[in-house]
Amino acid sequence: MRFSFAAVVLAGTVGSVQAGTCPPAQLWTTVSSSPVPTNVQLRVVFPAPGVEVFELVDGGPSIAKSGSATAAESDVLVRKEGGAVVPTTLRRTTKAKHASFIVQPRSPLVPNTRYAVVVRTKQAEYIVSRFTTGDGPDAVPPTLDRVVKAEFVRWKPSSPPHWKDPVGSFVELTLGGTQDVAGYEVHELQAGEVPSDDTLRVVVRDRGTTLRFGSTDACLGADFEFPPVPKRTKSQPLHLWIRAFDAAGNLSPLREVTVDLGKQRTR
Repeated sequence: MRFSFAAVVLAGTVGSVQAGTCPPAQLWTTVSSSPVPTNVQLRVVFPAPGVEVFELVDGGPSIAKSGSATAAESDVLVRKEGGAVVPTTLRRTTKAKHASFIVQPRSPLVPNTRYAVVVRTKQAEYIVSRFTTGDGPDAVPPTLDRVVKAEFVRWKPSSPPHWKDPVGSFVELTLGGTQDVAGYEVHELQAGEVPSDDTLRVVVRDRGTTLRFGSTDACLGADFEFPPVPKRTKSQPLHLWIRAFDAAGNLSPLREVTVDLGKQRTR
């Protein structure tokens, strides 16, 4: 079973954006088009300190209500559809450039049952996604066999420039042997360190065999800060570790990757 990420609001559901302006930053959360395991683990990512939140009418693109939320002053709840709030453990990963929440129900959810993911602010509550459980739990970790290629890339400015063109630098990884992946964690570890919320640098959505982080979007700031590279530097290795996670929070083994910041190509 393959899981994917989805933005809280799909492009176009909140009306058109005027030419030359960026749409408001929006939450994104782990959801699935297939039933999720009863031991599901949810992640909610804030791509900016403050975001707009939209609750859609169930089953359609119309907006039921909207508002704003900040990672520092929000909670994330899981609620049985039409029922009570599910007891969960909530972790805030604030060391990364973009804050995120990891929500773990304290006991398995009811099989074949619908649930809602709710963002609660001081002013209101918003149902940001819905999911249905499958027949049982999932204890099999996702697969990430290898990193085939790692490149440090800079966007080439277009002529004439356009407001939708991303700028800056990013890392592009080509991955091999991936299966049942919901997303990836990128960690920066010192000698003897193990992955933790303190070493987490960015959470990246699953987009197949290509993983990018850094300046990848024209309207959002970089989700990863690279160390400065002095002029005429021929080689400056950056050592990172990545691992995949699935919809139940199972983790693949760590894969070390070295990106040479001194060897940058232009796209």
